[in-house]
Amino acid sequence: MNNYVLNGKRITDLDSLYAEFGRAVNAPEGYFGKSFDSFDDCLFGGFGLESPCKIIWENSAHSKDAMNSKALEKYCMSVIESSPFLHQEGHEEGKEWAYSTLRAAQAGSRTLFDEVVESIRSVPERASWEHKIELHLK
Repeated sequence: MNNYVLNGKRITDLDSLYAEFGRAVNAPEGYFGKSFDSFDDCLFGGFGLESPCKIIWENSAHSKDAMNSKALEKYCMSVIESSPFLHQEGHEEGKEWAYSTLRAAQAGSRTLFDEVVESIRSVPERASWEHKIELHLK
């Protein structure tokens, strides 16, 4: 099983998350996405990540503090403002996610860290093949 170690002291926002993942998995030219959708796609393999694997997020409390509900609120607002397709017919699910997640962030009940952790942990359930990723927060 491959082990990928992240240094949570280097992860304070999405850009630093992408950079740290790229470094950890030795992705081509350190690439592991420049958007959350790209990052999520990369979790399914390729770009350096090989399954089965363990992702060990050391100093995760540091990342969790920085990637708080205000950071998620800012992210949701950027998605809403920069994604005109959300307001088109057929994109109700994305629009609902953006606005419900924004409301949860504004209420302080959801953080950007939560979104990242959920995305990583849900990969095996969302994959159409056996794709084993374990996330260990330290």
